[in-house]
Amino acid sequence: MATATPGPTPNPDAMRFQLDVTLPETMNFTSAWDPIVTAVQQAAAAHL
Repeated sequence: MATATPGPTPNPDAMRFQLDVTLPETMNFTSAWDPIVTAVQQAAAAHL
């Protein structure tokens, strides 16, 4: 499980978060949703 910590951003209307884990590889934005959805579903199943 990762923890997201809010961080500063030059835009006051934006939000920026840093994860406390390193992802195993870089992700292309267009193909990133499937692994994210899978990870969220697995975490929900494990903790709910």
